[in-house]
Amino acid sequence: MEVPIEDMPRSIDEYLSTQEIHARKEENEALKKKEVVFDLISDNEEEGDHTNTAS
Repeated sequence: MEVPIEDMPRSIDEYLSTQEIHARKEENEALKKKEVVFDLISDNEEEGDHTNTAS
């Protein structure tokens, strides 16, 4: 399917816009996962603090 030359810039802009939206969604998902991991690590460290008797 050929796109007329006059529609090319709009099509490219739409494509890039869609890619940027997907990239933002992936970035947000990654940040949420990162927060979950940090919370798990933090919770684990808090649970272990009362058993740490090293001087």
